[in-house]
Amino acid sequence: MDESKFADYVRLVIDAGKVSFPKRISPVDVLVRIGLMDKRTRKIANGAIPLFAKSPETFNPAWEIRCIQFYGTRVVKPIPSLHTYNGTVFELVDQAVDFVMGRVDFAVGAHDGENAAAPTRSEFPRDAIREAIVNAVCHRDYTSNACVQVMLFRDRLEIINPGPLPKGMTVEDLYRTHDSIPRNGLIARAMSWTSYVEKSGSGTGEILDKCVEYGLARPEFDPTAGFFKTVIWRAGTGKCAKGPRRRGLVKGPSRKGLVKGPSQEGLVEGASQGLVEGASQGLVKVLYALVNSEIPLSSTAIAKAFGKDRANSYIKRLVASLVDDGIAETTGERKRGARLQKYRLTAKGRKLAATLAKNAAKSKGKGRGK
Repeated sequence: MDESKFADYVRLVIDAGKVSFPKRISPVDVLVRIGLMDKRTRKIANGAIPLFAKSPETFNPAWEIRCIQFYGTRVVKPIPSLHTYNGTVFELVDQAVDFVMGRVDFAVGAHDGENAAAPTRSEFPRDAIREAIVNAVCHRDYTSNACVQVMLFRDRLEIINPGPLPKGMTVEDLYRTHDSIPRNGLIARAMSWTSYVEKSGSGTGEILDKCVEYGLARPEFDPTAGFFKTVIWRAGTGKCAKGPRRRGLVKGPSRKGLVKGPSQEGLVEGASQGLVEGASQGLVKVLYALVNSEIPLSSTAIAKAFGKDRANSYIKRLVASLVDDGIAETTGERKRGARLQKYRLTAKGRKLAATLAKNAAKSKGKGRGK
């Protein structure tokens, strides 16, 4: 067990205010209060491992969470981003949520005259995404050798965890208020004492309410073949979709005025044949700014692609996502995100651009054939 993680957990519980913990509670008392340790024998339950172990994945590598982004609506290559995360259930949730929110569109509103920064609105409600991922890691089958998967497609987000619905529960129950029947009761109790869970038994209801209120189509729940899948539709997709369509979000570069010059012929079509549609529109702008430049670019230079004089936090997040995915890299010793730091495409980034151009050329050829 990791004492620093116990301390972090105690702070989470105190901040949530759902149960009272003494400020100097010991790790033993924490485990006993949750039910993860027998006070007399001092034996620790297995449920403590995903919550507080130093490296939970050493007990079972399948306890990781795998996050993948696809450009289209199916599982096909090229795959722009694939990350495997390890850690406690809390660390897994945070990392997976950041993965998703760093790769979706943001709508940028107008200045209200009072604040320096323009308001932004994410394509997904962050709370709903976190709730869905919490459900996946909290209620997964920890005896299974399958991991939790988070897959971001052009039209939807899929979160899949091993384990069927609890006995006696139906799919219809998920769309209405229902009793909590946790597969892993001790893990569920520990998480429910924190802000990671709003209230017991309301997980799917919270996801539904938050998405519909946000203007998205109603999420779908699919427990089949021993797995549980949550589908959250992106803006303007899914059945009965409401609210802003994708065209109302941050727009990517149009076909006109994209990459020019003989060295990048064909890449223009790549933007319309999957890249613009599948990736965050903002990521496309950053990628094309780098592709179109013969020299490394600073974040300020990249901001020009957005019609801005300097990079705001949104643009910096986009650049950081490309660096994290190995598509771009820094060129100096300055800290990533620093004003004078410069970025360029990696070999992976150039290969990705070439693959997109090749796929686009094939698609264009098929279209002419018709």
